[in-house]
Amino acid sequence: MNYKFTPLLLALICNPVSADNYSSTSAPTSNVSGSISNIGVMNMPTRQFQNQYGNGIVCQGETFAIQPYISTNMSFTRPYRETSPQYLFSNVDANEDGDPDNPSQLIGERYAATGQKDSFAITPGISLSWNIPLDRRAQKLCRKLAAKQVQFWENRIADQRISYELGRIKHCKSLLSEGVIITGKFAAICSDVSLGLPPNSLPQHQHSITPLENDVKP
Repeated sequence: MNYKFTPLLLALICNPVSADNYSSTSAPTSNVSGSISNIGVMNMPTRQFQNQYGNGIVCQGETFAIQPYISTNMSFTRPYRETSPQYLFSNVDANEDGDPDNPSQLIGERYAATGQKDSFAITPGISLSWNIPLDRRAQKLCRKLAAKQVQFWENRIADQRISYELGRIKHCKSLLSEGVIITGKFAAICSDVSLGLPPNSLPQHQHSITPLENDVKP
């Protein structure tokens, strides 16, 4: 005789299973909630800075751009309900056939929290971009031409300055020769100009001549 099932048989004999005190409750619940937020930032290529020096000389430089940004996201569900009803149906099995006698009979209801809520998100950030010209040889040549162009304009301005000063001195000399005296706020125009003697000339002067005794006639 196999004694391996002896304890199980003794348990069944001592505690027989009755349909009167056996109940089974099945209440499966499944909740799925998910949220995905995708944030994309696009850096558009910007025009590089250009330095113009005249005569068609335009040199491009490096560009370093700092672009701060902020994005907002809001999600909500309408209508908003804090609770949702859960209906309870009859599970009475009077004839003990294993199935409820009237499973569609509503015997009550209860309310459970839905967990529904609105969400609002603020996402700040910063974007950096650095644009560098790759043709270094052309950049060096352009800078060299730009330096020559700047020197040309400086010399031209100096020449115009000399022409202005010479013209100012000429007009001041003419006015002073005619005896014009300039007063007021324009007196400073000729304040550094004064008349002098022409070369190989003497200023007007007088001498007293005393005759000699031998030169006196009788």
